[in-house]
Amino acid sequence: MAAANEDGAEIVIEQEYGRAGEDITGQLIADCAPHVATAIKPTGAKPVRAQGISAQAEAKNIFLLSGAPWVTKFLDEVKLFPVGTHDDRVDALAHAFNWIAANQPDAPWEVMESPVAGLIS
Repeated sequence: MAAANEDGAEIVIEQEYGRAGEDITGQLIADCAPHVATAIKPTGAKPVRAQGISAQAEAKNIFLLSGAPWVTKFLDEVKLFPVGTHDDRVDALAHAFNWIAANQPDAPWEVMESPVAGLIS
């Protein structure tokens, strides 16, 4: 949260469907105080939501931090998407990409290191 405050970043939370999703999202937004958080409801199937970020990956426009502890699990999930058991990391990346593309088209992108292959084969 400190980084969000310093950078002026916006906090965006996916709201799951149903009453439980509303309750959990409401609590997460409250937990973000004093920062402003926005809830978004997912639309379309996960593979459809991932098309934009997949195109960027296939064009080698996505970079991962070399040696970061989460990279291996992320890449394992990417390789099996959309038929793997786990897809939350890919879905979170797709949500982030789609939200930034729609709401901050002039946002600067920071380039890291190792390129990723396409998300959807």
